[in-house]
Amino acid sequence: MGGRRFCRLLLISVVFFSLALGPLALFGEEEEIPSYVELGDAAFDRGNFDEAVDLYTKRLDEISSRAGNGGKAIVLSKRGKSYLSLMRYGEAVSDLDRAISLAPGLVDAYYFRALAHLDMGRYTDAERDAESAVKIDPNVCEYYTLLGKLKNIEGDYKGALGDFDRAIGLDSKSAAAYCGRGFAFFGLVQYDFARRDFRRAVKLAPDFAGAYRGMAVVSLSDEAGDGRTALSYAERAVRLERSHHNLNTLAAAYYRAGNLDSAVKVQGEAVKLLNDNGTPGEKIRLETPYGERLKLYEGESAGGQE
Repeated sequence: MGGRRFCRLLLISVVFFSLALGPLALFGEEEEIPSYVELGDAAFDRGNFDEAVDLYTKRLDEISSRAGNGGKAIVLSKRGKSYLSLMRYGEAVSDLDRAISLAPGLVDAYYFRALAHLDMGRYTDAERDAESAVKIDPNVCEYYTLLGKLKNIEGDYKGALGDFDRAIGLDSKSAAAYCGRGFAFFGLVQYDFARRDFRRAVKLAPDFAGAYRGMAVVSLSDEAGDGRTALSYAERAVRLERSHHNLNTLAAAYYRAGNLDSAVKVQGEAVKLLNDNGTPGEKIRLETPYGERLKLYEGESAGGQE
């Protein structure tokens, strides 16, 4: 009897302590269930932007009105970035506006809104947001790189040089910053410096298509050249990334080399890709010059066949 009584007391003690510690003590550790934000982040990293939007929306739906503004602003910023990746610019800017209203110091929201304004062709607004990001955190290379890119677009090449210099000072291995500075030097007709920076970008990132396009553009600026060097770089850029920018440069290289039929074909593809996949800002900037080049190539190709 004494042994049975002892075992019964022992069992009661085990159950008591198990209940006190919770179900994990009986069955081992449970796997922690990921939050909607964590699942959304994972979906975004996989490129599933629609899924990311849905998951962030579920998190926003479960945040009570009493919850802190900071947490809600972060989720809005993440959803805004997802909308931006889907080229749903109105929804992206709306979310990012709300995020900044709730948390005026949320630097990511300014940066993503700057990217949205850039894609939409609102360059003044984009520059204002990029400058706000720099003021909040002046130690991020990408913020200065974006500022430099915007100034390149606007033709302020000297201003762009200063921003790219700061970006490189923060990250000497940023191929994007060297490439951007190369285009700034190109805009200032300082081709040797441009070529140097494009080469540095290629060395840092051998598969960086933009740097090869830059090398092609510099080679095309040499009026004494026959276009063969430019053609080699432009073809490499297109092999790495078949974008309208790279195709436009390849068409120019074919034209310089005297291959008019190929110039017409490739420029036509560049125009189509711009129309199909270009951002609103790119279409505003590039639709006319791309179309004019296509007409030029077609005219000379037709004239040569007569």
